[in-house]
Amino acid sequence: MTRRHHVLLLTYPVHSHINPTLQLANHLLTLGACKVTFATSASACRRITGQLQHEDLNFVEFPDNFIKAFSADGEEQEDPVKLEIRRSCSDTLARVISTSEEDGWPITCSVYTPTVPWVIGVVHQLPVPSILLWTQPAAVLVIYYHFFFGHRDAIMNLFGQSSSSSSSIDLPGLPFSLKARDLPTFMRPVNPHPWAIKLFDLQTNWIAAEGNHNVLVNTFEPLEPEALKAVKELNMIPIGPLIGKVYNDELDEKPEGDYVEWLNSKPDASVVYISFGSIWVLSSEQTEKLALALLRLGRPFLWIIRTPQEEGKDDDVTQLRCIKELEQLGRIIPWCSQVKVLSHPSVGCFLTHCGWNSTLESLAAGVPMVGIPLWVEQVTNAKLVEEYWKCGVRAGVNENDLVEMDEIIRCLNLVMGDEELRRNANKWKELALKAAAGNGPAYENLCRFVNGLG
Repeated sequence: MTRRHHVLLLTYPVHSHINPTLQLANHLLTLGACKVTFATSASACRRITGQLQHEDLNFVEFPDNFIKAFSADGEEQEDPVKLEIRRSCSDTLARVISTSEEDGWPITCSVYTPTVPWVIGVVHQLPVPSILLWTQPAAVLVIYYHFFFGHRDAIMNLFGQSSSSSSSIDLPGLPFSLKARDLPTFMRPVNPHPWAIKLFDLQTNWIAAEGNHNVLVNTFEPLEPEALKAVKELNMIPIGPLIGKVYNDELDEKPEGDYVEWLNSKPDASVVYISFGSIWVLSSEQTEKLALALLRLGRPFLWIIRTPQEEGKDDDVTQLRCIKELEQLGRIIPWCSQVKVLSHPSVGCFLTHCGWNSTLESLAAGVPMVGIPLWVEQVTNAKLVEEYWKCGVRAGVNENDLVEMDEIIRCLNLVMGDEELRRNANKWKELALKAAAGNGPAYENLCRFVNGLG
């Protein structure tokens, strides 16, 4: 492959976007055909520059407040501060483009993750192809596409049904039906984040308006064969699973501590691993129900409870009333290398929020899941895990959207003891490893994409 392209990667500064984008950067550099410029917030750049170093990799920093360059309600109000942030970031991109031309390496393609509206507008003004890196399942992109193009009313009607209703919708190209509880939470009539659905509307319309309908998707073909072909207007290119050691699972390099040694002391498939991602925090009531369930269950566990970012705010560990009893049974720590934990033979189940990175990492490790989805596409991911991939279960909630102690115990016992779920999980592990192999389908698809840039 002739080395001639310069790819600009722009990513939203959260783990679920940065991690797969870093892995994509590594793959592009491995091809030997690309120079890569990686653009995100300044604080994120500082944390990741040590994770991936290469002579053909440069980092561009945006101000840490660049994600605030739009109004909370999604409207582009003439706020002087927001206008200044957008102007500053646009100027930064303009300098990157002009400098790359002066250096003899003009940018030939930009790839961006779902992000804030002004970034979408800027990258689409560049005189080069602008490609979306979709950081969720292909099925979720299909759902959004149909929501904005022809099926909005039918989907919204589902939300008008009672919570006990069995009503569902069949969207073109998807091999499963969807109930209201399976649809991304941004679609709900009562949505605390109205800007988000406007963002996805803008995002989808940008894609539809482009002459080039390529979308890079962090998935692999055996996992979503129908969804990848469900929208004929889109050329969804599976380049996943975008997971690996390049980013050490987290942006911050931290010592492993003694949790690996503790895992080493446990029998195979005996430990429940629990993590709800890097953004969302469980309510204190839900945390207490989970803690009581773990005590009643009596199995060893490794539970990630992150240290609160807000100064003066107590963390959930100090709030737990049964902390001493819990510490006799398992470990509660603020951080771990999730890829390493999931690949450890002692881990038998992953209690997860079903974020896409976590779901892919669990699939690639062959670990069955108990899903307690919290928001956005996590509810759709949990449906796929339980009903389509059949490698886990989704916990049911009460009228207050809480998972009761008995339901948590039921789900964990089921997943830890079900051999069919474990066989299915191992099947997806083998297929994920095959897709991500050095010359596997993901590599071939990425090669074809780069060659197609001209």
